[in-house]
Amino acid sequence: MGSAMSRWASSPSGRLASRIAAVAVALGTLGAAGCGPSDATPASRRRPDAPAPTRPAGSHVFPAAAAPVLDDPSRDAWQRPDDVVAALGIARGQRLADVGCGTGYFTTRLLRATGETGHVLAVDVQQEMLDLLARRLEPADRAHVTLRRNPPDRPLEPTDAVDLVFCANTLYEVSDAMLTRFVQSMADGLAPGGRLVVLDWKPEPMRLGPPLAIRLSAARIRELTERAGLAFTQDVALLPTHLLLVFTKPTPAPAK
Repeated sequence: MGSAMSRWASSPSGRLASRIAAVAVALGTLGAAGCGPSDATPASRRRPDAPAPTRPAGSHVFPAAAAPVLDDPSRDAWQRPDDVVAALGIARGQRLADVGCGTGYFTTRLLRATGETGHVLAVDVQQEMLDLLARRLEPADRAHVTLRRNPPDRPLEPTDAVDLVFCANTLYEVSDAMLTRFVQSMADGLAPGGRLVVLDWKPEPMRLGPPLAIRLSAARIRELTERAGLAFTQDVALLPTHLLLVFTKPTPAPAK
């Protein structure tokens, strides 16, 4: 998936705001300064007997043509990427997957965390994003990063057996018809004892991010991951704009 921000994101930075506005015009969106159409009632204000809103059909992949928005320096102030990666407790030498890597905003930080003996599998549905990531990698890093263009419903394979899957600002881009298979694929790509980390927009009104209608609640993410065989481990309260949820793949009991 196109990693990170959505085309509806905004920022105090004039440079970022102008880029977002250009993307909005190009894509025919309703505007750049807010969250886009917001006809969904926040879960905290919804009547208990009211039906849950459904996400619109179709995917919402961030366009590669707008990739410079993803790396605007002002993004660091609210995404806090170094704090996010530090919170993951990545060990040196681990094998990681960055699902929905986009231009590599998190990929390069994950690579630093896992060190010279680690490896990062960077996965995206858009070859253009992977090409941009390839160009930003230092020569010494290229042996430690594998780039993969994935089908929209299968980012990982069981043979990947990674220690940690990091999926940032991506699940809301996956169509409802593919969500179950997408999450199952990430679970299958974990080694026993491995962790899936989901960083995604909170389904709350805010100036940043995609429309409420396409965001996933923590309950929905937990439902998908637990159905895929993972156990909920931690809800990390780090960012006011994002959920940071950790799930673990059980380790099989030793044979008797």
